[in-house]
Amino acid sequence: MSITVTAGVKRYPSFRFAIDRGGTFTDIIAHVAQADGTVTQEVTKLLSVDPQHYSDAPSEGIRRILRKYLPDTVAVNGPVDASHLEEVRMGTTVATNALLEHNGERCAMVLTEGFEDILTIRDQARPHLFALNIVKARALPEQVMTAKERIRPVSLKEQSAYASQAVWPSTWVRCGESFVIDVLQPLHTDDIRQKLQAAYDAGIRSVAVCLLHSYAYARHEQQVKQIAQEVGFPAISLSSELMALIKYVPRSTTASVDAYLSPLILNYITSFKANFIHNLAGVQLYFIQSDGGLTSAETFYGYRAVLSGPAGGVVGYAHTCAEDLGATVQAVGFDMGGTSTDVSRCEGPIVHHTVEAEIAGTTVQAPQVQVHTVAAGGGSLLRWENGMFHVGPASAGAHPGPACYGKGGPLTVTDANLVLGHLHPDYFPKAFGPNADQPLDKEASVKLFKALAEEIACDSSAKYTGPAMSVEELAFAFVLVANEAMCRPIRNITEASGYRCAEHALAVFGGAGGQHACAMARSLGMNKIYVHRLASILSAVGTSVTDVVEERMASVRLDLCAEGLTPVLEQQFGELIASATAQLHRLGFEDDHIIAERFLSMQYENTNTSLMIAEDNPQEVAAPVVLSTDKFKRLYLAQYQQQYGFVLSGARRIIIDGVRIRARGTVYSRSEREAQAASAATATQKQHQQPPYTTRPKKVPPQPVSMTRSYFASGWEEIPVYHVDPANGPLRGPALLIMSGTSVLLEHESTAYTNDRGNVIIHTAQVVEQFTTELNPLPLSIFSHRFMSIAEQMGNALQRTSISTNIKERLDFSCAIFDPDGNLVANAPHIPVHLGAMGAAVRWQRDHYGSEWKEGDVMLTNHPACGGSHLPDITVISAFFQEGKIMFYVASRGHHADVGGTTPGSMPPFSKTLTEEGAAIKTLKLVQQGTFNEDGIRETLLAPGKLPGMSGCRTIEDSISDLRAQVAANNRGIQLLQGLIESYTLEVVQAYMRHIQATAELAARRVLQRIAREYGKAGDSSSADMDLVTLQATDYMDDGTPICLRISIQPNSGEATFDFTGSGSQVMNSTNCPTAVVHSSIIYCIRCLVDSDIPLNQGCMKPITVVVPPNSILSPDEDLPVVAGNVTTSQRVTDVVLMALRAVANSHGCMNNFTLGSSDFAYYETICGGSGAGPTFAGTSAVHTNMTNTRLTDPEIFEARYPVLLRTFRIRRNSGGAGRHRGGDGVVRSVLALRDMIAVVLTERRVLAPKGLFGGGSGERGLNMLYVPVPPSGTAPPGVPAWKNAQDMLHDEERGPWMGEEQTTLYHPRNIGGKNVVDVKMGDIITLFTPGGGGCYAESAS
Repeated sequence: MSITVTAGVKRYPSFRFAIDRGGTFTDIIAHVAQADGTVTQEVTKLLSVDPQHYSDAPSEGIRRILRKYLPDTVAVNGPVDASHLEEVRMGTTVATNALLEHNGERCAMVLTEGFEDILTIRDQARPHLFALNIVKARALPEQVMTAKERIRPVSLKEQSAYASQAVWPSTWVRCGESFVIDVLQPLHTDDIRQKLQAAYDAGIRSVAVCLLHSYAYARHEQQVKQIAQEVGFPAISLSSELMALIKYVPRSTTASVDAYLSPLILNYITSFKANFIHNLAGVQLYFIQSDGGLTSAETFYGYRAVLSGPAGGVVGYAHTCAEDLGATVQAVGFDMGGTSTDVSRCEGPIVHHTVEAEIAGTTVQAPQVQVHTVAAGGGSLLRWENGMFHVGPASAGAHPGPACYGKGGPLTVTDANLVLGHLHPDYFPKAFGPNADQPLDKEASVKLFKALAEEIACDSSAKYTGPAMSVEELAFAFVLVANEAMCRPIRNITEASGYRCAEHALAVFGGAGGQHACAMARSLGMNKIYVHRLASILSAVGTSVTDVVEERMASVRLDLCAEGLTPVLEQQFGELIASATAQLHRLGFEDDHIIAERFLSMQYENTNTSLMIAEDNPQEVAAPVVLSTDKFKRLYLAQYQQQYGFVLSGARRIIIDGVRIRARGTVYSRSEREAQAASAATATQKQHQQPPYTTRPKKVPPQPVSMTRSYFASGWEEIPVYHVDPANGPLRGPALLIMSGTSVLLEHESTAYTNDRGNVIIHTAQVVEQFTTELNPLPLSIFSHRFMSIAEQMGNALQRTSISTNIKERLDFSCAIFDPDGNLVANAPHIPVHLGAMGAAVRWQRDHYGSEWKEGDVMLTNHPACGGSHLPDITVISAFFQEGKIMFYVASRGHHADVGGTTPGSMPPFSKTLTEEGAAIKTLKLVQQGTFNEDGIRETLLAPGKLPGMSGCRTIEDSISDLRAQVAANNRGIQLLQGLIESYTLEVVQAYMRHIQATAELAARRVLQRIAREYGKAGDSSSADMDLVTLQATDYMDDGTPICLRISIQPNSGEATFDFTGSGSQVMNSTNCPTAVVHSSIIYCIRCLVDSDIPLNQGCMKPITVVVPPNSILSPDEDLPVVAGNVTTSQRVTDVVLMALRAVANSHGCMNNFTLGSSDFAYYETICGGSGAGPTFAGTSAVHTNMTNTRLTDPEIFEARYPVLLRTFRIRRNSGGAGRHRGGDGVVRSVLALRDMIAVVLTERRVLAPKGLFGGGSGERGLNMLYVPVPPSGTAPPGVPAWKNAQDMLHDEERGPWMGEEQTTLYHPRNIGGKNVVDVKMGDIITLFTPGGGGCYAESAS
């Protein structure tokens, strides 16, 4: 709120409005001040879109409230008189909806030459692991143009070669205290002017600019901005002005979001102001940003508006929870809307922020509240599929809406609650039906539930033999399943960050959450629920109480322990604070009303995981900037311990990579804030924060306003209906509580207290419904969620406590639960190649140890003969004991950076024996009866170093840390299984493990039966096989080794044999593939073809018999190498399976493994390519496919951390196969070496092209090229250019123009083949052209 009153006499009554303009409704709160100082509150709600009655909901709501007090001043129609308006605050979903619906402004994008496709490639991962039709978020700009310019970061090592800055090369520029850059190519201004003019002439008026390393050196972006202004662009978004943070991909997507949305927001603000006399002149207009703070309309930008709506709700519950439950309360926000549910977490009034998150499939770099969304809301569709209940992710939307809306809509969660009596139609407005004048139509809901009950009763394949379900039983089952779906993200945001879910209060808001609150709190182990009296419009409440905020952030790279750091940081903070407070001063805030919060973004050196550390005492802005780096270090270590469960010991440095300030303009002065803090600490206030949450004399329960029938687990009951009122005494469930705009179902064993403000605090006891061991669809659906949640939480624990980049950031790991026989029950996969192989590893250990496996033992293995994939993938297996017997197993598999062998990274392309690939461990007791065997594993991992030409594990400390993390993840799984057993009994849990496997088996059989019907031809080899359908496919490795597959399917039973007889013999290179990986490929393919969210477990393989010939490339001898088999042959096996099943054309067919390294660094990546087309879809370009889905290091991080330049990373146009549906294109990735190093390529599809399907064309083969500078004869020794260092090399004119080196006579091309180890010299260029995917159907086919 502005502190300085606008010039002129304040007129009473004066009005301050807080508005939340949502997609469906607009909520408005007005504070009306009279001349005597009294303030009253008005609340109203309107449809956000109602063109028959008004053009704009927020201004219409303001009009209606003003007319209530000023009927003679404010007209019914026309511009609204704003003479009594003091302030308007608004949150809006305008930007969110535009991003979701892709209806933003036409815009163009300027990117550095060579990176024109970065908005499409991004981090190369596919969003849905099991989707063959890969759909990525599309780039927002209509046009992309490249700027001919290039800079590079100069390393500290290069800088140290010069005595002083005075003798630096002339092309070097210091950028602040942290960065030095080298200008390789100044901006070609004429070229970019022509391109911008062409875009402008095409009608585009908004442009985004993001150039490499502009977080440090923004001059080129500023030059582009000036040219764009001269051309006439009114809207220009520079990445360096939005968020100058390192990471090219998120910075470029953020700039594109801003250019896409800002003009739209500007237009909305202009149109909103036009609804008022004098365009709201003299009225302060604020909008809430994604971080929950307000900003003036003039500085409300698109990239910071995307979470404007949800942010208000997060601020609202954080503020009100702290007010009513105490400043130390931990709360989880639960905002259940129509299509989705948002969950978040706060500590007291402190809202947690992130500066990078994915919204609507697009990464946005901006301060924003941490909100996790799950596709389950009141409008989520209810489905019966594969013997299970499913809720979402599809939604009925506003039109036609749920069935009960009376517009012919489908069954939804809202229908279930209505049928169950969990909401009361009499307290809903009559706004439904074709003419929007009818109450909720319960009969429409009942009719569809009856039809669904009949469908389930007739589903003989469901194997459920109990009595037919009634309508209410069916509706109740769906509600419980919806609750489980919404509980999973809540467990993740608490447990994944090291917080106990049960220690939180559940803060419920939004229109639909109250019907689910008690059941969800019980499921989560919570015993306290908080519901604000205005819960249905809490986003507007948050908007009314939040501060005006100015954020500033700068990218730095500073050693926390460096000498002279404190004055550097103090100066940086001082400059950022001065900029932010200047803006707040312009808005009328005096220093006494401004608070500055300071943050450092910090990380351990050589990790990519930063933590944003807040100083623990916000500073008055007028106070001098005094900084304690020791305090920030303590805070960092404490938060790291909280988040990850450990801190790193030894000499690992802590790096500061960002400086951030958050300046808040508050309505209260410093003295008023101190008085409020003192008041909150009084005994009276504390009495308000515990039962009965009042200081009034004993309050008695009111009389119910009516009775209603509601359905619970025990059946139908008549329950009272109460209006919530501050005078209410404690209410005991079951009951229905009616609040403004929402209702709360108070369940059994629950007590609702209403405090003196009219807010409800519910205490609930833990009640768990008991199930029998007999198959029932409801517990089947619930246990499916529970088992998957346990595997996910194991994964969260592993990611949280690991240290290596491979596990923590590339997510190269999987966690799983297994039954007593070692069969997979639930798997939380990130990498598909792990899917089927872990079960084989568990079974080998079980058979090996038998009764010798003791409680407290944890086994380790990585050997291919024992269920391993390749040696870097280490599996850690723990057993769950009860009464001395093993009941379950849990396991985690992670890719370790190194396990020894001949080359760094343990992935040598020319290995002849398994020994050359590192430590091969059949079994080792990593933990023996509770004691971690560090000496044993250390000795085992270092053992390869005792052999000639070999090294032991090169990252031994990281590997030990990661193995401890895997043990911790397994322990977490065992704890959660123990809790599940305590709730439901061992017999029930084991029974539903079997039932869930049977459900997956049923789904797999159906898929195989469908394939047999659609594509199979009856075999005619013998009368006995007349009904047997056979499908065949053969493909070849690049060395000519065949992979042959014959699939035989029994159409009636869905049983199948996958017979690889005829596949080539094992080979004397590393492309041998462990049989366990073959199983992974098959289970992955089957899961992809099941068009449903089924549990992924061993049941998928139950109808399948796998035949693999011994001593073949798919079943190699124990001593043969396999490292390439895991990353290349696995992809070929997958292609063969999918081709045989007629599912999709070949993908690019390998993981395109690329390693760079020398004595002091190692870097490993896998590179994307094109996906194959299918019968109904085209392939996708530049994406990881099939057996991998790892992320790629950001270009700016890559260049800042390693002695290389990434010359280009773009799509390889037209490399996808031709066809009616084209295959996806591969990519071109080119690296320039800045010093000598070793490069290793391990790739396939360089000889044989990816095949098309049904006559579709083949994709282009890949190609790996080395471009070597060879000086003319006589100028230098052959093959050795006379360059002293990288600077000399980069600025040698004989190399030719930047990006044109290969075309000069200096550089000679050399094809290095698909697999090679290459000595790379400074100035060499390695370029990988990855294959495209195959097409589907001939182009001329009908």
